[in-house]
Order: sequence, then structure tokens, then C-alpha cells
Amino acid sequence: MPRSVLVWAILWSVFARAAFAQPMGDPTPGTLAPLVVIVNPMDGGVVGQRIRVEARVQHPLGLGAIASVRLSIAGASTSSIALVQNARYAGAGGSAIYEATVALLPGTSTLVATATDTEGRATTSAVVSVVANAGMGDGNLLVRDNSSQLCTACHVLSDHGSETLGRAYGAWTTTCRDCHAPHGTRNVELIRETIKPPFVTGTEAPPARPVRIGTPTGYSAAGGVANPGLASFANGDGSGPCQVCHTRTSRWRSGGTPDAVHVGRCGYCHRHEKGFSGRCQDCHPTPPSTGAHAAHHGPNAPEPPFPTDERPFGCGTCHPTSPDSHGNGVEEIVLNPSIVLPGGTQTTGAQSSGSSTATSCLVACHYPLGAPAPSQAVTWSAAGPLPCTSCHSRINPGGAAPTPRAGPSLHDPIFSEARPASGEPTSCWSCHEPASHDAKHTTGNPGLVASSAVNLVCVTCHSPPSGPGAGPQGQVLHHGNDAESSATPPVLPGWSEATQDSTSGDFHGGRRGTCFDPNNGPVPCAPGVTPTGYGGTLRAPYYRGYPAMPCTACHAGHASRNSFLFASTVNGVAVPANAIDRTGVGAERLCEACHAGGRHERCAACHTDAMICDSGQCWMDPSANHVDPAGPGTACFYCHGHEGIRFWTEPYSGQGMSSGNCAHCHGFSIPAPRYDPPRIATWSDGAPRATGVTWAGATISWTTDEAASSWLEFGVGLPGWVAGSADLVQNHSVTLSGLTPGTTYVWRVRSADAQRNVLRTPISTFTTTSSDAPPRPDVVPVGWTGVTAAPSMSQALQWYPVTGPSGNTLEYRVQLGSDATFTWLASGAPPDSGWIAGAPGTNGGKATLSFVVSLTNLPMDDCVTEPIPSNTYYWRVKARDAVTRVESDWSVIDVFQATSWDSGHCGY
Repeated sequence: MPRSVLVWAILWSVFARAAFAQPMGDPTPGTLAPLVVIVNPMDGGVVGQRIRVEARVQHPLGLGAIASVRLSIAGASTSSIALVQNARYAGAGGSAIYEATVALLPGTSTLVATATDTEGRATTSAVVSVVANAGMGDGNLLVRDNSSQLCTACHVLSDHGSETLGRAYGAWTTTCRDCHAPHGTRNVELIRETIKPPFVTGTEAPPARPVRIGTPTGYSAAGGVANPGLASFANGDGSGPCQVCHTRTSRWRSGGTPDAVHVGRCGYCHRHEKGFSGRCQDCHPTPPSTGAHAAHHGPNAPEPPFPTDERPFGCGTCHPTSPDSHGNGVEEIVLNPSIVLPGGTQTTGAQSSGSSTATSCLVACHYPLGAPAPSQAVTWSAAGPLPCTSCHSRINPGGAAPTPRAGPSLHDPIFSEARPASGEPTSCWSCHEPASHDAKHTTGNPGLVASSAVNLVCVTCHSPPSGPGAGPQGQVLHHGNDAESSATPPVLPGWSEATQDSTSGDFHGGRRGTCFDPNNGPVPCAPGVTPTGYGGTLRAPYYRGYPAMPCTACHAGHASRNSFLFASTVNGVAVPANAIDRTGVGAERLCEACHAGGRHERCAACHTDAMICDSGQCWMDPSANHVDPAGPGTACFYCHGHEGIRFWTEPYSGQGMSSGNCAHCHGFSIPAPRYDPPRIATWSDGAPRATGVTWAGATISWTTDEAASSWLEFGVGLPGWVAGSADLVQNHSVTLSGLTPGTTYVWRVRSADAQRNVLRTPISTFTTTSSDAPPRPDVVPVGWTGVTAAPSMSQALQWYPVTGPSGNTLEYRVQLGSDATFTWLASGAPPDSGWIAGAPGTNGGKATLSFVVSLTNLPMDDCVTEPIPSNTYYWRVKARDAVTRVESDWSVIDVFQATSWDSGHCGY
């Protein structure tokens, strides 16, 4: 062929490649499509008019899934030819060579191979453009074409592609000549000086990029095009061979961002014979059979074990991954200091030693965050169980922080050795079998005990005794003995395990359901009668009259991204995260897992979307569209809960309405969702306070700004008793009895409003008196006091008299101070009354005693300064038996303000 014609053909080759450019393979992660690449001839090659075309084909399901491989030829020659497998060739990942001998006309031709599988999935190779030279080849005198297939005649190495690396980035691959050149390169390992990345995504083939490598180690910040002698696999200017092609990998991408962790010898872990994959099992079994490897290796263990991988229990958790110490033939255990275990435990500062045949204690794993040491020594070869707190120091569902509306809701596990021998009434072993802490522990198998046993744990925990007379303190979830950080399980009023017919209670518990009477509405069913319910149908396996359901049917065991620990899957139906808030908005997503349509069908029989009014009377138009009066967006838990159905006024009374049922239409409505918890009332002294403290009892009172329940959590050390009522009131009072004399009790109040918003106060304490001591007096709060246009005033400090156990006369002692420790008093007198009888009086119709003090140097209200200038005073009182001299505890400290008012009251 004349030189001018050859030049023209090469130019036409460039034009043809642009015209026929198309991506190869399939970029879809996890794709099951076949993979095909032409390995002979080479793109841009000069060939004879009769050549053998060879394509490498691979399928993740095996070559049996390949239906056909065809070659399309365009340009000087045009044809479509079937390629046939050559059984003498076998490649990595179950790949094979498909080939055919074809005749080409002189000039440029483009070749594209297409592989189709038995499911009809098809992918194409990258376009290969060649120039057929009439009567001769490329003049290199080679026994076969100058292409990648020539390389494999001597080198048994795997290509870098999805055949060896898997389908995480789809179906793609490279050939030998994509990266290597037999001649004309100054790079080591015959690596090309320019590499064109595989054309997998996008609309245009990526351009070739310069590559430099002179010292193949790891990352070379100084190496690159300007300093090729120091260039390595990854360079500071992005010219390393590991950088130029990567666009979707997590590390060393072509954008040039360095990877601070993987800077060592790339070739140590990423070897050509393994297609440059970097997995532990490429060199040795994972997990090894020695020691407790099987117990520490699960399906989520990171492969390869990169130190920055968030998942635990990979090889790199315990073994060094640096090239200096990895693979040197010495068994080494160097606990990775950057690992964070699932419970939040960090391995920083851990101690470890030994080998696969000797004891090794991983201190940071098995004694985390100051947890007590287990009774059984933790050794490499010992079987479990280990303390659950080894890993589960805190269970967290992940995601955003808790919000007033929804989750996460969670159970904090007990922070101690979670074994029956630990003395905890509830522990991890209450729901999990101890045997689950063997080799199955990281496999996802929770090892739950029978559901009936789990249910008993749940119900017992949420049915705490109401006080010492009802039994020992119930379970409190905590991180130690800190009452403030503890969590007392809420009471579940209305729940019953026993089967019953009643007009109240939880349908999901033992309550069988209701029967519908057209004259009287929902009523208890007669014995043996199947409940008809009040609307809708139930999905299998549930039915009317179903016995008490397991708690785990609706609730998660540890944590949830929805309120009230709702499970992520109920009756086989997924419940989306953040779908259900604490008022019940979105709860239909939960209910519809078991309840089919028409949940309010009897309601919709009357309720319509239009009204008729006549002569001042209005009613729903029965001919209009019938609607659900409580559709999506309704605060479902206003009416529904473990209590059964509440607040709803049933409309039935014989064949018509009676005065007792009018409220169903005249006054009843479901309020709009609201998420503010009840607050302590500010218009009165509504703060929770302990009064009437004696040797055996006390009364806790508080006032809220809205109607709410009255629950008091109290106990010795931890608040494990719960007393009170689910009735919604504003003025709350819980009286305790059966207490132990001379004992300090912790307490806090919990009040929930009609929309399940909860107020929980900080921990407070009171101490019962000794059995022979008088009760602690209760003070009458002073509040804000003052005098008009004078620098001093007298103030009576009042308290309620008490009666001692002996019946003897009592004396009282009053202290006044300028601080809560009563160490000093400014602007007042006297600081101490001594023992006095007290002046009798009344307050709100109740008898009182008082002592008068003098308040001096009162600041004047200038009608400008805010807040109003005042002096702050503290006072308290205690009682004493006048005969035995046994004293009570001091009362609660009362704090009050005093000022001198403007004579004109600032114009008010």
C-alpha cells in the first residue's frame, strides 16, 4: 500500500473511531449482564487482510448463560459474524475466548463484539479500529498479531476488571495493551506513557492521560511528569497508573484527592496475578480455623480490612495491614487503634499480645469504657459467653438525633456484666440465649428465647410495682447507679395477657374485641361469640378474638427510627423510618400491616363531606360522599393506645340519641397534632415538691399547664417504683406509704398529655425521718414581697405544724440566709430563731405557725431597671420533740424576693 494511502487510512481510522464511539459493558452496580472485550487485534493496529478476531467473554452466572457472541464489522468491510468459543483458552473469573477468522478489505474497519445471555441481556465491547494492509501485516515479523492476546502467550496474569474484582462497578474490563507497551516507553514494567481509561460511562470516550512510574512503591507526592524518577503508582500530580482511570472508586480517584491511609506499597496487596484485587482471602483463608477467628468474623466483616472501614471484625481490626509488618511470616496481633465498635467503644489504647496458639486479651474490646471485668477470663481460645457490654455499650439506631415528634426510641442496655449471676433483674440474657455468643454471634442470628418468655420480660418491665408494699423495685435501664441518667419503663394501663370480654382495655392484649349492637353500638361479646369489631378486616394470621399478641409483633427489641420502639417490619410489611410520630400521625402505616381497609367504616356510614342546615339545625348530608372522620394526618394515639379506645364518645343509645350521647356530635373532635410536652404551671407555685414527709410516707404534688397523667417514679438509689394514675388532670398529687424510716428516696414526675407528649422532671430526693423523729415541716412559700417607699420591713415566715410520733409538744427552729447554705445573712435579722413555739395563724383555711423576721436595706424600685431590683432571701424550718430533743430534717428551702416599691407604684 502506498505511504499516502496508509496515512489516509490511519486518518480515516481516527475519524471512524469518533463516529462509532460507544461505551463498553454495563456500569450498573451488581449487573448480571455479560462482559465482552476484543483482545485481538489491538485497537489502532495495522493487520493483514485475513485475521483472527478474538474476544474475551465472561458472565457472573457462568459461560452456560451465554447465548451468543457476534462480531460486527463496519467501514471498508461490513458484515456480522458469529464468534465461537475456543476451549483451549480459560481466563480469570470463568472467562473464555470466542473467535473467528475474518477477511477484511484494504482500508479501515471498526470491530465491535456483542455478547447476549439467555435472559436477553446484551453488552458490547469497546470499538476496535484497524487498518487492513493489502498483502502484508504491520511488518513486525511476529508469529501472531501484535495485541494483548500475544502477551498472554507468556504471562499468566489476570486482567484488571470485573472478572476478578466483582460487579461493584458494573461489567467492565481492560486488556494488557491498555496499560502496557512492548517498546517505546520510559516507565518501568513497560507501562505506557499515556493510558486511555476504559470507556464505560458517559457519551464520549475519555481522553488519554500521561502516566509516569519510575520507582514502584506507594504514593509519591514529589513524583510525576516533572519528576519521573520518583514517580510511583500514585503521584502528587495524578499521573500514577492507579490514578488515571479511577472515577468511581472510593480511593485514589482520578480527581487527584490523596488517600491519607493507603500510601504504602500498592503492589503488596494489589497483585497482578489477582487482577489487582486486595482481599485477605487472596493469600489465606478468611477466617482462619485457629483460635476464635470464627467467632470474630461475620458476613459484614470488611474485605479488605482497611483501617478506615466503619465495620468491625475484619482482619485489619486486630492484625497489622502496613507493608512493613504484614506478610513477613511472623504472626502479629497489633490491635488497630482507629476501630470504633458497634456500641461506641474505641480500640484506642488497647493491649494485645500473643499468637494463634497462645492467649491474647483484647482489652479494649472486652472491658470497654470502664465496665467491670467478667468473672470468666477472656482468652483467645475460650468459649463465651462474654459480657454483652463487650460490644453493646449503647444501642443506637443511627440517623438523626431524637426530635420532639419521633424517634429514635431505644432501650439502653444495662451497663454491667449482663449475666444472670450479675444480679440484674433484667439483662441481655432475659431475651437472648447465652449460647448465641458463640461463632454465630456476628452472623446476624439474635438467638432469641421463646416469644412467650420475651413477652413476659416486656410486660414485667412495664408493670413496675407501685411501692414497697407491692413488691421490690422494678427494672430501670441505666449506665450504672446514676439515677438522673436512668430510664424507668412507662406503665402500660389497659394491657392484659388474660383473655377477657370488656368495654375497655387493649384489643392487642387479652381483650377479645367487641360485638356491634345496632341499638347500643359496641358492646362486650357473649361467651363463645366471635367478635364482629367496629370496622375493617384483619390480615392473616390474625382474626377477631385473637389472644394476646407478642410485644415483638409491633415493637422492636432495641431501637427504632419511629416513636414507641415500633418495629421496622410488622406482619411482613416494612414500616418506613420516621413515618410515625408520638401523637400517632402516620400510624396507619403500622396498623395497615394487620388491618385491611375500612378501619372506620361504621363511622363513615354517618360522616359525609357536606352539611344540610334548616331552621338553625344542621346535620350531615346522607347523600354526600361518605368519609373517614379520622383519615391520614390524624393524631391516632389520641384515641388509640394500650388503654383501648379513649376520649371517644359513642353515639348509640337505643334507636336514637340521648342527652348522654350528644357530645359525640356536639363537642367531640380529635385535636390537631401537637408536640409540646406539658409544662409546670407558672401561674401558681406548681413545681413538684415533697410535702408531709414522715417516717413512713410522703406526698408529691405538682401542677401542669394542661391536663396530663400523674405518674411518680421513685425508689432507693434508682426510681424503680411507679405510683400514680393515667387520668388526665392539671393538679397532681401522689401519696406514698410503706416507706422505710431514715431512708433517702430519689423521685421524679412523669406527666403525659392526651397526645402522648411527656414531661419528665429531673431527679429530686427526700429523706424519711427516723421512726422517733417528728415529720419534716412544710413551708408556705413567700413568693415576692415588699414595702412601699421604705428601706425595711417585717415578714412573717409561715409553716404548717406537724405532730410527732410520741405526742409530745414540738418546738421549731427557723433559719434565714442570703444563700442556700445559710452561712451568711445580709440585710436582715435574725439569721436563726432558736427553738420557738411559733405564732399561730392560718393560710388558705389551714392552721399555720410563723416567725417574724426583719428585712433591711431593700433596694428601691425606680420604675426603670429590669428586672425589678430586689434582695434574695432563703429560709427553712425544722421541728424538735421538746422532751426527747429528737429533731426532724430541715424543710424544703423556700426562696423569695423583697423590694421597696415606688410610692406611686410606677403608675400601675
